Amino acid sequence: MRLDGSVVWLLMVAPPSSGKTLVIHLLAGLPCTLEADDISFAGLLSNTKKADKSDTATGGLLREVESLGGKAVILGSDLTEYLNEKTDKRSTMGALRLVYDGRWNRAKGSDGGGRNVWDGRVGFIGGITGLVDRSIAIRSSMGERFLYLRSSHTLKESFRRAMYAGMMSEQERESRIREGVDALLDTIAQNPAVPIPGSVRLRITSLATVIGMLRTSVPRGSKVGTAIAAPEGPSRLTLQLTSLYRGFLAIGCTADEAWKSMLKVARDSNLSTQFRVFEQLLLEPGEPVPTPRIASVLRKKTKDPTINRILHSFVALGLVEEVDPRETRNSWVLTPEAYEICRYAFTDDLPEPSPEEIAAIMGCDAPNPVSPKVSTAEAEAAPLVAEVDVTPPDDDGGGGGRPPLHRSPRIVSSPEYDYDCVLPTEIADYDLRQPEY
Repeated sequence: MRLDGSVVWLLMVAPPSSGKTLVIHLLAGLPCTLEADDISFAGLLSNTKKADKSDTATGGLLREVESLGGKAVILGSDLTEYLNEKTDKRSTMGALRLVYDGRWNRAKGSDGGGRNVWDGRVGFIGGITGLVDRSIAIRSSMGERFLYLRSSHTLKESFRRAMYAGMMSEQERESRIREGVDALLDTIAQNPAVPIPGSVRLRITSLATVIGMLRTSVPRGSKVGTAIAAPEGPSRLTLQLTSLYRGFLAIGCTADEAWKSMLKVARDSNLSTQFRVFEQLLLEPGEPVPTPRIASVLRKKTKDPTINRILHSFVALGLVEEVDPRETRNSWVLTPEAYEICRYAFTDDLPEPSPEEIAAIMGCDAPNPVSPKVSTAEAEAAPLVAEVDVTPPDDDGGGGGRPPLHRSPRIVSSPEYDYDCVLPTEIADYDLRQPEY
């Protein structure tokens, strides 16, 4: 199955021994997938001299993508080591940003110098542990490319899963999962058409705008008015979430199921604590929410520095306003702009937006309706239209009414009437001396 649109790079965030590697290995058997447990900078796109290349050399992982038609999904079982500052993996993560964009123009010094250019379309599915949250500042400054799906199993659920796993062998468990994956993929069309209503597009754009601001890194100690990183633009995230939503629909999810699944990924792409704090402000939009209430829900102390830091970062980003602390004892409320966007992102059963409403959100004029184009043949075939009898009757009680008039000829791009010759039949008998009504 292939859908047009933006590629999706998804990382499964879960602790060790939670099944991430098993999922990756199961996906590796699907068409147009390339599994790579260890990805190096040179391994993506090799600049080795021609004289040093072996007969089995592929030129790098991206050249293998070209052999699959220029479109593939790279699978990586664990990317945790790429977050280590003491390794050269950071340069690999920087190269992956270019791979996501679909073009990498790498200069080389071998063979006298030159360019090693790659173009293609690559998706990515990988696994990583919770250590990924420690590098959020670096990822945010570089421009986030990944979406995240976090494991949300409770202690009881983890115990139940472990007990169930112990009742069968690893081979049997893997076989059952593979059968389920194959059965699901067999029901999907190769190139399904998955249209999205305008109301859903508006909700996704609003959601991407909010999530992009929430995952913008604000340096510790930043105050309102200080220089902070500009919030992430919503364009890339909107395209990613749209592709993800369409993908859920393509595999058979209902619109409600697709939205809930996509919303979970959007939420998981933020720090868990950060979004939970913002979620409390959404419960009563427009009403001040005191810090003790937020801390209580998160099971933290009122003076916990984490809560205070998150709330002040929201203020720096323009999402939240701090109400006068002398009157409300540190209460917070969404700004009018944030409330307006959140209303679309987190409101169910939103009606179809009008062109004027969308234009108001985008800050532009509403589009003018475009008249449908009419061919010459349709204009010639326009029938007579009998007007309503609006004139009074004659003195003898008869007559009255307006004579049947021809429908006004519509404007066509290439008129076929040549008035220097004989007039066409439909206008030859038209009485130009008729009184105006």
